[in-house]
Amino acid sequence: MRRIPVAAQVLILAIVPLVMQLLLLVWMADLQSQAEFQLNQAVKQKRVADNLSKLMATSYDVIRHVSDDPEEQLKASENAAEQTRQAYDDLRGVVEPGTPLHAAIERSEKASHTVQRIFRDIVLAPSDRARKPMWPALRGSIKEMIFGGLLDAEKGLKQLAEQSMVHQSALREKFQHVALFGSAATLLVSGAIALVLAGNISRRLKRLDDNNLRMASNLPLLPAMTGKDEIARIDQTFHQMVKVLQDTANKEHLVIEGARDVICSIEKSGRVVAINPACTKMLGYLPEDMIGARLINFIAEDAQRAGEFLEQLQRENQHEPIEIKLWHKDKREIDTSWSVQWSKDEQIAFCVVHDISDRRAAERLRQEVLHMVSHDLRTPLTTLGNVFEFLSNADSDMVEKRSHYVRLGERNVERLIGLISDLLDVEKIRSGKMMIDRESVHLDECFQACIEALSPTADAKGVTLQMDETTCVVSGDPNKIDRVIINLVGNAIKYSDKGDLVKVDAQTDERNVTVTIADEGQGIPEDQLDKVFERFHQVSSEDQSTGSGLGLTIAKLSSNCMVAKFGQKEESRKAPNSVSRCLCRTRLRLRLHHN
Repeated sequence: MRRIPVAAQVLILAIVPLVMQLLLLVWMADLQSQAEFQLNQAVKQKRVADNLSKLMATSYDVIRHVSDDPEEQLKASENAAEQTRQAYDDLRGVVEPGTPLHAAIERSEKASHTVQRIFRDIVLAPSDRARKPMWPALRGSIKEMIFGGLLDAEKGLKQLAEQSMVHQSALREKFQHVALFGSAATLLVSGAIALVLAGNISRRLKRLDDNNLRMASNLPLLPAMTGKDEIARIDQTFHQMVKVLQDTANKEHLVIEGARDVICSIEKSGRVVAINPACTKMLGYLPEDMIGARLINFIAEDAQRAGEFLEQLQRENQHEPIEIKLWHKDKREIDTSWSVQWSKDEQIAFCVVHDISDRRAAERLRQEVLHMVSHDLRTPLTTLGNVFEFLSNADSDMVEKRSHYVRLGERNVERLIGLISDLLDVEKIRSGKMMIDRESVHLDECFQACIEALSPTADAKGVTLQMDETTCVVSGDPNKIDRVIINLVGNAIKYSDKGDLVKVDAQTDERNVTVTIADEGQGIPEDQLDKVFERFHQVSSEDQSTGSGLGLTIAKLSSNCMVAKFGQKEESRKAPNSVSRCLCRTRLRLRLHHN
């Protein structure tokens, strides 16, 4: 039944009752035809019986006029002959030829002619004596006419009439039974077919509805229906549509899951509804940590700006990207750019978040480079210009001044060369092109190189530089270690005042050597502890010395290249005028020295 098209099933439901009704009508028509046949037979039998009765009555009527006047007798004979002829004509029209009744009628008709002739002879005979021999012949002819088969035929007709009545009664009863049985059978068959077809269609439509619910609930669909009927084709098309939707959803899911940008959905209340795994790389949080959380908790700006940002998310025609700072899990700020599409129907903002921290850092770096060029490079170049101008215009007798300006020019040239070298070294380290030559390094030699390099600077500022003796041997690049220590000590001297002490010592444990540079300078504000290692960043002070702002950056990057650990710590003061220390520790991996 499932393979029959629905249109054919409906056609079957309509045709089967019609066919049964047609068969019932044919059956009833046959019964009606039989009843009509029996009725016609009864009518014919009645006409035959009436004509037979008419013939017998005519015969008796002729005999009744025997004693009448001859003219009356002739008149009665003519009337009887006419009535007899009409009766026989009517009988011949009713009775079928070749039947026993038809033969009996023929014999009776011949006998009636004989009766009429003999009766006429009797009437015309001159005397009773002449009539007397004719009477026996007349009686014999009348007997032949009446009793020569007509009475037997009349008895047979009466029996047939009785049988016809019984047969008609049976036909009427049968007609009623057929009508009732046919109607009941039609109803039962039609109802059974309707139940089967309706149950089949309802069951298959319920299966379609179940598949709809399964698709909405993201559950596996029931197997596709077989066959080529309308419902099966709808189910097969539905399965194909679901497969296409699933393929599209899978592709969309792969695109979203593999996107480098954060893709998320935000409710009107500011709650995160959905977010892709890119949030882990950008913000450090897992998707399950952010789903259900309020976005305002991740905004690294003031409440007013956060409120304005949430309002901007709900604008329908928000074509321009929105920039906002977010908190990373490790408490650092991330610059982000949001592309937003607000859905008024769903009351959800669909957002694509791009990390623009590198772009913002590049912009800040550009500003810092411009600042450095404007100040750190322009000052030495201006000095050199003045020196060369003085030398070109100076008299020959100004030897002492010339020597002073030459030394001034040399120092500025060295300063420019150092600044450019610092810039190149930073870029080499960041790009991974800095070569590290590992070997055994005696820290006392590094300390001695630091003293030789920075003693003039310390003496010029009135700062005492103290290096404790050490016998530690570490593994690393001696040039890089020298530079790290010189940069750290130079930074300490730079921010120390006259009379302060800068002390360098080394302490060992089982695996590491900790080099500590301690100074008594102004210290580092707490809000700048994480920024002192950034390029071009310098702690502000009233008496700030000039510099490139790359010393600590190079120190940190160089230590990272040597798989060392480098950190900075600011100790709190106990009194307004007490001494504070900025402790910078460089931990290098030790390598035991064997002869």
